[in-house]
Amino acid sequence: MRFRVFAALALSRENQAQVAEVLAGLQRAAPPGAVRWGRPEAMHLTVKFYGDVAAVDLAALENGLARAAAVSRPMHLTLEGLGVFPTPRRPQVIWAGVGGDVAPLRHLAEEVERTSAALGYAPEGRPYKPHLTLGRVGGGLKPAEQRQLMDGLAARQGEVFGAFHAGDLSLVRSDLRPTGSVYTTLFSAALGATRTQPAELH
Repeated sequence: MRFRVFAALALSRENQAQVAEVLAGLQRAAPPGAVRWGRPEAMHLTVKFYGDVAAVDLAALENGLARAAAVSRPMHLTLEGLGVFPTPRRPQVIWAGVGGDVAPLRHLAEEVERTSAALGYAPEGRPYKPHLTLGRVGGGLKPAEQRQLMDGLAARQGEVFGAFHAGDLSLVRSDLRPTGSVYTTLFSAALGATRTQPAELH
């Protein structure tokens, strides 16, 4: 049996409500069906995506993430600014930026990469850029519609619309369903501590 998993920091319910407010404004700036918007209640700040991992390998991965969390520390992060990947001329992914204690966040990401590489997981091919994926552009935007969408993003550029305390690193399972992904936290480790809290598989 294999599970699609990733390491992440969880958002609070308050953060989810803040993201929902941002999404509501952006949805008014894009034509219906042009963007596949994410669900605020399902959003996480991803640290590393692993893809399909065998169930037998999860314990070793959890132990590795616990070690990475133990040498990191809790942090205060903000949700701020909006943008797109790869470029404004070819928007494919709409994201919200992350600010605040980004230095310890990058340190955590480096530790996760280090322990993951030791377990045989391929390293990321680019520097870690913390962000929340808000939506994916399906294509077919007319030039005027694309300008309207980009104007909606630019209107909130640099704005801080949320803040949260990140104290735990989690391993999250993602099950793809017709109605969208369903997420289950399999394991969490407190940042700066060695104690872990495994969760049951569902």
